[in-house]
Amino acid sequence: MLDECTTKAHQCDTDTTTCVDNTDDIFGYTCPCRDGFLKVNENDKTCHDMNECNPPDADHNNHNCDTHATCTNNFGSFECECNDGWKGDGETCKNIGAYIFLNRGFIRVHH
Repeated sequence: MLDECTTKAHQCDTDTTTCVDNTDDIFGYTCPCRDGFLKVNENDKTCHDMNECNPPDADHNNHNCDTHATCTNNFGSFECECNDGWKGDGETCKNIGAYIFLNRGFIRVHH
């Protein structure tokens, strides 16, 4: 049996796919997409970046950014960053509030 993946006798794009040897046959392998990538054509040996932040349809909305965060697409992944006035890791953002300063103190104003 020839293992095209181990011998590097495959045509899978190593940046966007993973080579998987077909153990049921003497020859053959598949190139499933890595996380963050999609196949355009099932016979392709390469995959294309999935834009998690601007999906083509609701079935591909794969980001988990807070509604008060901005999603930025990266090659094979994405980042979430809280918007101005909000604090957190981007997946969870909390309002940092606004403060009104008075002569002898301040009060916090909630949005």
